[in-house]
Amino acid sequence: MPIKTIPLFFFIFMLLWSACSNPAETALVGRWQGVELTEEGEQLNLDPGEIRFEFLAKKGYIFSSTLKYREAGTFRVQTEYLITQDTSHAGATDKSVRIVQLEADTLVLEMKDQEKTRLLKLLRTPQ
Repeated sequence: MPIKTIPLFFFIFMLLWSACSNPAETALVGRWQGVELTEEGEQLNLDPGEIRFEFLAKKGYIFSSTLKYREAGTFRVQTEYLITQDTSHAGATDKSVRIVQLEADTLVLEMKDQEKTRLLKLLRTPQ
């Protein structure tokens, strides 16, 4: 193989690899901590700081919440939805929440609970 074709193959490989990665999944990687949780626009009476996500580069996640609840598993992003699959509890089903906002330091998720809308705002925390 001539030396001049190696950069071409490398360029094609990188182009295909970047086309397969999801920018939202990449942007989620890191640690996040809740700062605000509302239901139908009203603050809920709990400490949102107890709600934490850690998204791993290999599409894994760790979640902890109030009442010492914990779960872990895999995640993916499809269009505007974050879908998590808990693999730490037998029989768990996929959960889907809408990503309202995803920026370098801010993540807002929308969830439905018995027909009521909840918004969870999280901030990125240092690694």
